[in-house]
Amino acid sequence: AASSGMSFFEATNASAFEQAATALSNALTASFGDNSIPSNRSEIALQPHSFFVSWNGVLCLVFRGFPLALEKLKSHLNNECLTFGYRKENFGSQWAKVTLAFVSDQSKVNPLTLEEFRRLKEICQACNTPFMSKNRSIGIPINTVSLVEYEWRSLEKISQSKEFEILCSCDKISEGIELSPEQQVKTKQVLSEWEEEDSYLKNVNAHGAPYRPDSPSMQSNGLTCVTFLDFKSNPNVWKAICDFRLKVNDEFPGRHEWLTDDSLHCTIRPMDKQLISKQ
Repeated sequence: AASSGMSFFEATNASAFEQAATALSNALTASFGDNSIPSNRSEIALQPHSFFVSWNGVLCLVFRGFPLALEKLKSHLNNECLTFGYRKENFGSQWAKVTLAFVSDQSKVNPLTLEEFRRLKEICQACNTPFMSKNRSIGIPINTVSLVEYEWRSLEKISQSKEFEILCSCDKISEGIELSPEQQVKTKQVLSEWEEEDSYLKNVNAHGAPYRPDSPSMQSNGLTCVTFLDFKSNPNVWKAICDFRLKVNDEFPGRHEWLTDDSLHCTIRPMDKQLISKQ
């Protein structure tokens, strides 16, 4: 993903997708060097931590955090986005996770009771056993990031995408697993929210933007930088996800719609087409 060499003024006259691609390419070069120079493939990996019920009833797999290498990329990408006048990153992409399922439209009219929420929480915690070890063998390798122009928030329907390979030199390999204290605190902060069950249940039952719009008028088109996740490359993690799906479906039949396997991703940073004016 070598820098295109496009200046800020040239990029601002380009299409929204080309402009975002330039920003991402620049951020990758700043983070990992010029990928046109031969180097070793990075050993970056996301470590699964916990299944979780997020706001709007979304079921997630939360990772331990963004490793140092991806945290560096996010920092450089934020700088690029500020240069090009994009929105400030919101909290939703500041903690590392993958969305697995969302509440079906038919089920939204039947909000979870406190007892049901506690049962769903128990299922999440019971399925976390494979993630208890900090062994690197449970990691999901990250070799690429993608810029995606999507029509559905689930990324199950996209207009165009561009993949960028991540390469880095040997002295940076340790950054692929280790977490900063800030990332560890952020993950702990997110997971602590559901401890206050009564108040958190209101967020779980709140309605959010659709992941699979019913009509073109409801499509939430946008641009985002993600890394698509090949869970099947790690049989232990993939089995945990499949077991989680089965247990949730058994306990709450028809309540959730599961994202397709090839759309599963971790968001690095949204890169919306809509720009904000600079002050």
